[in-house]
Amino acid sequence: SDEVFGNTQQTKIDSFPSTYRSAKFFVQISLGGAGVAANYQITELPIVHSGTDVDLVDYGTASTLGRRLGDFTANIVGSNVEIYFKRYAVTIGQIQIKTVRTAVLS
Repeated sequence: SDEVFGNTQQTKIDSFPSTYRSAKFFVQISLGGAGVAANYQITELPIVHSGTDVDLVDYGTASTLGRRLGDFTANIVGSNVEIYFKRYAVTIGQIQIKTVRTAVLS
């Protein structure tokens, strides 16, 4: 998926059917805009769920400026697992998010 946003609200970046027990994401985030130092981040997110609880591990983060741009969470909503990103309030500029997902059926 490919998302562009500029607010500090939690934003859904992807979802997958809960018939998939687990998934792994590579999330690339780009920060830019007028007068903003460009920053690029990559993060790996393995996710597994029990049908009611979701466990997400945020690791493998690299950033060109050595600063993370925000945090990730996941929840079950209906019959889907939804993944969210919330940028840090001090992160000024426009963020673009691209994801690649690999998922495994239950």
